[in-house]
Amino acid sequence: MTQYLLMPIAAPMQSWGDMVVSGDDRPSLPFPTHSGLAGMICAALGIDRKDGEQLRQVHDYLCFVVAQVNAGAMWHDFYTVRNVVRATGGTDGAIVGRKFYLADALFLVAVSAGQACPYTLKQIGHALLFPRFALYAGRRAYPLSLPPVCLENSAARMAECENPVREMGTLLRNEETRRGLFYHHPLADQPVSELRFYVESGEAGAFGLSGDVPLIPHTVRDRYHGRYRSWGYREFDERDVLCIHFPTEE
Repeated sequence: MTQYLLMPIAAPMQSWGDMVVSGDDRPSLPFPTHSGLAGMICAALGIDRKDGEQLRQVHDYLCFVVAQVNAGAMWHDFYTVRNVVRATGGTDGAIVGRKFYLADALFLVAVSAGQACPYTLKQIGHALLFPRFALYAGRRAYPLSLPPVCLENSAARMAECENPVREMGTLLRNEETRRGLFYHHPLADQPVSELRFYVESGEAGAFGLSGDVPLIPHTVRDRYHGRYRSWGYREFDERDVLCIHFPTEE
């Protein structure tokens, strides 16, 4: 069976880069991206952003499934930039743009590592507990409100299982376990009867997602290369639309 590591992602403000349609706006996806999560793990491990080979290995050999515990709300702030140089020539006095972010969103992430990954899940878990660099939720101004680590009993329960999605649902339906996973983060009193998942394209079977659930393919701008500040594109099935139903207890 495949091994998994649980990562709760909680922050008052989060931003996970989306495609820019308007040049002055900086949108956010409603869930953590692959590059954002891999970058967080690389920061915890102390990998320098200029070390392209190490970044690539960690980035390419980690897989994630994200459970949306609390969707939060999408907000935006205004920002201004003065003396902007335009491609057509000349400068503008100032432009006003918007930066979007998620407020009070909460996610639970299951991480699996391929055999070629240079780090084990145990090493990654230890690094997340004692990170070398500061961890943040997409932007440096957005620190985490909780450590991205889980209680030992929950982590042990997820260490090896055939269906991490089902296991995550079981953990999140239990009030005591939920409070253990997210410490004292305020959560809704209602039991979780429906969860929303996001998984990379082609990885649904590995995470126990049944094929009878309709998936909607999407392309996001991901695979960020820090040294050259360049972007690539990643295919994924938007599990934002994928809802796994768990029968509520009487």
